[in-house]
Amino acid sequence: MQEDKIKKLREQSNQAILNRNVDAVCGIYTDNIIVISAEGSGLIGKETMVRAWNKIFNGEKVLFARKLEEIIVSKSGEMAWESGVWEYSDGGPGGNYSAMWVKVDDKWKTRSELFVSLI
Repeated sequence: MQEDKIKKLREQSNQAILNRNVDAVCGIYTDNIIVISAEGSGLIGKETMVRAWNKIFNGEKVLFARKLEEIIVSKSGEMAWESGVWEYSDGGPGGNYSAMWVKVDDKWKTRSELFVSLI
């Protein structure tokens, strides 16, 4: 089932964040990923995300995890919508997120993410 594949990728992504593994975190991104951060800034491109994750992992910033609540796969099976909540590992306030997944060479990749801080 396609939803199970995406769920497993999200679990692996959360583990990669805990392990501070930039390659594993960014391995599920398309080259043209677009991320809108909780502060509203936009990050475009896989290389930009690699730099951003390196900065996060080298700093004192508290890490977070996404808690998936829903996955909807398109009728074509080539695109999916993921949504849920994200929380900081220290219990600080998080918010909601959504992600667009697309099939690339028969593998699911994240095409875009939106984070909204609900402080």
